[in-house]
Amino acid sequence: MKKKSGVWNQTIERLELYKLQSVTVKQPFWYKKRDLYNVVFHTAGGDLAYRALPAEILKEMNYSLYKIETSTKAWM
Repeated sequence: MKKKSGVWNQTIERLELYKLQSVTVKQPFWYKKRDLYNVVFHTAGGDLAYRALPAEILKEMNYSLYKIETSTKAWM
């Protein structure tokens, strides 16, 4: 998973899904009407936050978490 940010100074953050430790999903009350969510991925190296994601992403994330749990790849 990749996250790009910045206009002049572009930053690219990369997240290896098999190194994922936990996920936090929050929905502020002003996002409810548009069905948007904030998602934070937690790893040992730090957090990677995504803001204002649509609800469809939660279904894809659920499948990704399943694949992580069933993976035999070592994360350390």
